[in-house]
Amino acid sequence: MPPDADFDSLFTQILFFPCCSYGYFKIVSTSSATPIDSRPGLFSLEKRAKWDAWKAAGETFPSDGSDIVEAAKLRYTNVVRVAMGANELESLS
Repeated sequence: MPPDADFDSLFTQILFFPCCSYGYFKIVSTSSATPIDSRPGLFSLEKRAKWDAWKAAGETFPSDGSDIVEAAKLRYTNVVRVAMGANELESLS
């Protein structure tokens, strides 16, 4: 795997999935990988998009009981770093 594979993956997430960072933010702020409420109705476009982003971000983590909040913090931080022009990613170590 090339060393820039993770960086390229995050850059793609920023370009094509702008709500991705919101999903990570919600996981960190609520300590829950999945939305608690039911999906908003069709006419609540903003709430529905946020709910979908939270659910999609939560599905990217394994459900093996690992520390999802810390992993989401790291992903959120890296997404923001890449969006601001950073060339290096932080790692969970």
